[in-house]
Amino acid sequence: MSFVSFVSFVAFASVVPYVKRMKQAVQKQPISRPTAGDASLAARAGRDLAGVLRQTRGGALTVEAQGQAIALPAEAVRALLDVLNHMARGDAVAVAAAKPELTTKQAADLLGVSRTYLVQLLDEGALPYRKVGTHRRVRSEDVATYRRKMDRRQALDELTAYDQELGLQ
Repeated sequence: MSFVSFVSFVAFASVVPYVKRMKQAVQKQPISRPTAGDASLAARAGRDLAGVLRQTRGGALTVEAQGQAIALPAEAVRALLDVLNHMARGDAVAVAAAKPELTTKQAADLLGVSRTYLVQLLDEGALPYRKVGTHRRVRSEDVATYRRKMDRRQALDELTAYDQELGLQ
């Protein structure tokens, strides 16, 4: 995978675990879980990278590899940290280039919902979109934002159910 493809991924850094649902043909790479050794290495690298990021206050980084200095944009470093954290947990990770706009099918796949349901969300105004002829296009940033909202809502629902189970509500 090229560095440019990695940087293009940044818009979807927060949905890394969901990207694995995308067709493997698009990825052109098999999706597999990291080995225990790779997960351990990712955990150490993630801790080290997080420490460096705190020192640089989230700015760009320069790394040295084989005597050559390579400048990494801050967004790419944060995306790499996210990938390392998922690998450390044993999650399968795939990196895909994020297009600025997605079709309804692509957006539905990333959200893990049916295309029909996504169109319903668009019609209700839950997600902004624009029309190109008769086709709807959804900005990838809006899909990522909506995904984060869905994740938070699901976590709150689970906590509420747990509270009720314990008789706290």
